[in-house]
Amino acid sequence: MVLVAIRDIINHHMNDLQKPHKTEILDTLLRMGLQDGATSAAKELGIACPATPVQKIIDVGMSMTTLQMEHMGHLLARPISDLKDDRVGFRPDLWQHKLLDVIDNNESALVCAPTSSGKTFISYYCMKKVLRTSDDGLVIFCAPNKQLAHQVKADVYAHFRSKTFKNPPWTLYGEYTNVWENVETCQILITAPEYLQTLLTNTKLYASISKRLQYLIVDEVHCIDELENGALWERMLMMTRCPFLALSATIGNIDEFHGWLQRCQDVVRKHDEEEHKGKVKRDYKVHKVPDGEEVKEITRWSDLQKYLYIPKTPEEQSAWKECRPKIQKTAFGVDTFYPIHPCSCVTSQGLATTGFPGDLGFVPRESMVLYGTMAEACESNATVKKRMQELHPDNYFKSLTAIDQKKGRAFEKVLKQELRVWSQDPALQPFCDATLDKHRQQLEGALTRAKVNGACQYEQDSEEWLAEHLIHLMTSLAAEDKLPVLIFNFEETTCENLCEKVVDFLEAKENAYKATPEFKKKMNDLAKRQKEAEARMKKHEKVLNNKKDEDSTEQDDMLDLSDLGDLREKDVLPQFSFIRAHEGEGLDEEELADALKRVEKHFPQDHVLYRCLTRGLGVHHFGLPYGYRQAVEVLFRAKHVKAVISTETMALGIHMPCRSVVFAGDHLQLNPLQFRQMSGRAGRRGFDPLGHVIFFGVPESKINRLMTSEIQSLKGHWPLTPALVHRLVNLYIHPGCKDKVQRRIKNQMSSLWLAPLIQVTMPGEDARANSEAVLQRTTAQVRQYFGTVIDTLMTNGLLAADGETESFSDMAGKLYLWDPSHFTFLVMLKEGVFHRITEKYRPVTTHEKFTEARDWVEARTQTNEQCVESLLLLMCHILGRREIHRSVLYDKEIDSESVHQVYLPNLTKEMQGAIQGFHKRTMDCFTAHVINAAREVEKEGLTEALPLSRIVFNKAEPEECSGILAEMAENTVDYEARSPFSALTGRGDVYETQDEMTLAVRDGIYVDSEMIPSVEFKDTSMANDGQLLLNAAVFDYQHSSSQDDVLKWNGLNYKESWEDLDRFMRFIVRVDRIFTIFEQPPKVPGQPTPDEDKEVEAKTPLLKCWKDLLARCQEAYSHADSKALSKQEKKKSMKYTTAKKPKRPPLIKRDPRAVRRR
Repeated sequence: MVLVAIRDIINHHMNDLQKPHKTEILDTLLRMGLQDGATSAAKELGIACPATPVQKIIDVGMSMTTLQMEHMGHLLARPISDLKDDRVGFRPDLWQHKLLDVIDNNESALVCAPTSSGKTFISYYCMKKVLRTSDDGLVIFCAPNKQLAHQVKADVYAHFRSKTFKNPPWTLYGEYTNVWENVETCQILITAPEYLQTLLTNTKLYASISKRLQYLIVDEVHCIDELENGALWERMLMMTRCPFLALSATIGNIDEFHGWLQRCQDVVRKHDEEEHKGKVKRDYKVHKVPDGEEVKEITRWSDLQKYLYIPKTPEEQSAWKECRPKIQKTAFGVDTFYPIHPCSCVTSQGLATTGFPGDLGFVPRESMVLYGTMAEACESNATVKKRMQELHPDNYFKSLTAIDQKKGRAFEKVLKQELRVWSQDPALQPFCDATLDKHRQQLEGALTRAKVNGACQYEQDSEEWLAEHLIHLMTSLAAEDKLPVLIFNFEETTCENLCEKVVDFLEAKENAYKATPEFKKKMNDLAKRQKEAEARMKKHEKVLNNKKDEDSTEQDDMLDLSDLGDLREKDVLPQFSFIRAHEGEGLDEEELADALKRVEKHFPQDHVLYRCLTRGLGVHHFGLPYGYRQAVEVLFRAKHVKAVISTETMALGIHMPCRSVVFAGDHLQLNPLQFRQMSGRAGRRGFDPLGHVIFFGVPESKINRLMTSEIQSLKGHWPLTPALVHRLVNLYIHPGCKDKVQRRIKNQMSSLWLAPLIQVTMPGEDARANSEAVLQRTTAQVRQYFGTVIDTLMTNGLLAADGETESFSDMAGKLYLWDPSHFTFLVMLKEGVFHRITEKYRPVTTHEKFTEARDWVEARTQTNEQCVESLLLLMCHILGRREIHRSVLYDKEIDSESVHQVYLPNLTKEMQGAIQGFHKRTMDCFTAHVINAAREVEKEGLTEALPLSRIVFNKAEPEECSGILAEMAENTVDYEARSPFSALTGRGDVYETQDEMTLAVRDGIYVDSEMIPSVEFKDTSMANDGQLLLNAAVFDYQHSSSQDDVLKWNGLNYKESWEDLDRFMRFIVRVDRIFTIFEQPPKVPGQPTPDEDKEVEAKTPLLKCWKDLLARCQEAYSHADSKALSKQEKKKSMKYTTAKKPKRPPLIKRDPRAVRRR
């Protein structure tokens, strides 16, 4: 810290220094043995070094440069901009200054900068600008999920709560998620993508806010590449008409993505020019910030050091257990984290072709290590050795007293360039190989040591292995002052089990310590001191009550009772907790009690998810109640919780700055994008100068791939869905739709097919070189798909041929959130399948219960139950589209459990026939679609090739063949859309299932299962065309009412089971409301309008049976919550045991881009 103080004095107070001050600085450096530092400082200070020798107090034993780069790298001065801007309270960088100008000019921008580089401020500046200039201007902030939306709402209130409104209706903020709050009267509307799409396609709501809308802010825009909700982001940006800010830290193809955003705005400009007759009010340019050379200058504020965790040997673990571990700052745990040098993950071939990945940065110490290995490798070559001597740190930084971060990274860049030159020169490549091999061997040695030390009866990186060593990792983090920490694992149950293992271990050690004589003696001393304190208190009160002593006030001041609060036994001893209360961290008792009171609404005090919070540990994933997750976030920010075990929920922007990030175990979802998002949480700006990223149970190959892979490119999705097409058409042709609204809807339709992000290309085709042709091909197919969906809806009676809406079309508009299942439901409703199921349903009245024969009442009740059961089964088949593997048919353990239904029973032939009829009509429409698309591809002259050999496979006409080929050509099946390779099966252009069409069409035609508005029931993998096996989680829950059993037997986690049940329940409620509205009497002139919310007596058997189904579902639903189980179920579900668990049925794992929800 002495050198940091000297650096700051020279940099910031040079003009105030007198000669004695300068001499004292030089003497200080000389007393530390830093002769070279004193020499360079003397030149900078403008004085000569002392002529007389100065006695050394300490000798650091290294040069000034080595000391700074190896031991003070995290303390190097950060670059500070020279720009002054009154619009913000700090000195912005040049790119930040340009961004401020973009906002002031009401223009759009794509901001792509590393985490903690300072891009978030622009969102609040944009809000501030709108709030300052008007009382009704609107900014929409679109967060990637509801959790981040709630946090943004709190931040908005904290930033702008001082604003007052003259007109009462207007408010500061509103929320449009699952919460509806001040949506039409707020100035800052916070929402999520799925809700924003609903807003953009809601004519009444959008009309009320479109005139006020000034800006759209899209945070974490790289989520556009997600499989589940990425298409929502894409459509949102295509349909928006106002300027926008798109923020991200991880976009691989920034130029292509920026070009797409500009294309979207060009379409908006075209529409505005048509509407306003050539006059436009704003600039439609999309700025890319930072741009050009600015991109190279922007880096993370805090460096990231990567480590490999090396478990302790069994002997060390045994000694650690015997010494009663105390979680506090000690020397324990040193050398358990092996630093991973980036060069150990790269290859010379990769360096020669692409160089180092752009975001693979070094910490200063790693640059010094790389220089040492490079200098050692080239000892035999005099020329290269001379070049390396020039790059010696002492020579490179010779004229500098204090090295800053910018200069340190410049040295890193020079070394990287030199190493790449070695890799590209055959004569120097051996030196490059020797350098990289040495780093790789060191990493492999550490991995071997970790494997040997961590050897136990469990497989490495398994949940049991992680649980065995996690407590050692966490105590080592505490010992090395690397807390707080976020520990990432993608499995919800694993997160909870790891937490329970740590808590149980600490509680067991604490209980063992409390049974020792040492603790008992301490408690006796504590009780004695407590009695003495109480005696002093009584004596003091007696003096005050009698008021006989004139100096009572003085005695009151002298009486020290400050230790009374510390003289009671703690519920949790601090040495067995991660909370450092003795250092002033954590909440006081009153604040902590308030926070834990909110937790008690979801979990009792004896639950592990409650107990862990009292020891500074928390769990965070989507399967937990929102109130609990919010409490964990609050306690973490307050430094009461020092470690959180989380899934990917903590990766996206939630403000929870930490010092370290741990990747606990490998997972399929742990990809380069998630790695960058999660590791970016460590070392946040303004909190820690150095972030720590620790790999725990991650294989070497995965570590190499995560560190060296380039950032993923955003590829886009198919921009339309059947429900969206129906919704837009239904709104457009609605009788009450005005011309202006029709024009806006028409513009939204054209935006979706004129500016698609997805590119329909042929294999080997360069989309950049042939961008115009690719865009035209994609646009043509999107436009054609729009018409195909309309044809499908008309064919199935969901849209009238004369352009007028039908009642079923109106119902489809109200059920669009359940796309595409709701189309199957409506077709079956239209064809009378539901009516025939419930035609025998008739509730037994109270009068009949007492007047009719008992056998008659029981028979009627049984008939009604059969109707409800058939209705429930059919709805589960339509809505519950989780496919399950057919191996469950042969699982004796599952089959023997007769109480639970793992897979759905088959439907009746009538039900199957109605569904298959709708499916066939839909597939016929889409067969015509792919054939037309194939003809357009043929016009381009594009050839088809075999998938592996890439041999061109063209169709041969019969007249071109002779001999046996001519005879074979006469018997061939004609095809156009099917690929030649698939056509070898002789099927032609006949597609029975969505999967077949998705996988069998030729190149150049884009098809996926979600484009087709029907559901499948035929299992194409079976020779006898059996029915698909679907997970019966919802059906099973209606009978067992135990979420724990559903998790146990149906192979789902809490999040999946809750989502399926909630989705099913909301559909049943929505349909009940629709049926009720249709059952209400029509409005009569002069009579009051019927109340939609008022309970209407059911008249038809279908509605009566549906209400019975609703009551049954509500009863079961009342027992469920996203995590709110009964106390007994909670305790059982969280109990950590090594006993054999029931085998879970395997779920089908398909390519999500081809099939997501069948």
